Amino acid sequence: IITVTRMSLRIGYSIFLGVFYIVLMIIAIPGNTLILWMTFSNKQLRTPTNLLVSNLAIGGLVIAIFAIPFRIWSSFNFSSYPFSLATCRFEKMIPLSSIMAITCTLCIICVDRFIAVVYPVKHHLKMTALKAYILIPTIWIVSIASFIP
Repeated sequence: IITVTRMSLRIGYSIFLGVFYIVLMIIAIPGNTLILWMTFSNKQLRTPTNLLVSNLAIGGLVIAIFAIPFRIWSSFNFSSYPFSLATCRFEKMIPLSSIMAITCTLCIICVDRFIAVVYPVKHHLKMTALKAYILIPTIWIVSIASFIP
């Protein structure tokens, strides 16, 4: 009786987790895509802060598209791992590098806001669109390079 109860709890938990991940994907993909579309379709919205927020949306999209489907698969699948070793490494690397890129982007936004509040007259320290365009690929290169197996 105890084994059957544990198994039914495990199945219920797995179904709950799988449904939760599906709902998360349904919200994350259109929401982040909308942020990117609005930012890049309107030239006035391409401010440095909005570009960094768009980088956050890219990180969220990468997680929603490349990481969550594997989580859904593992939630509903109770057998062995059917994918290759390369897929396994990719599955572990992508979410970690995306989270690192998101964290670095949030730190840059915080530093930019700190400089704007504490040093409002020092314009050479202010974030510009060019600095944002240089920082965003650099963040992703460092994040991916940090987690290459």
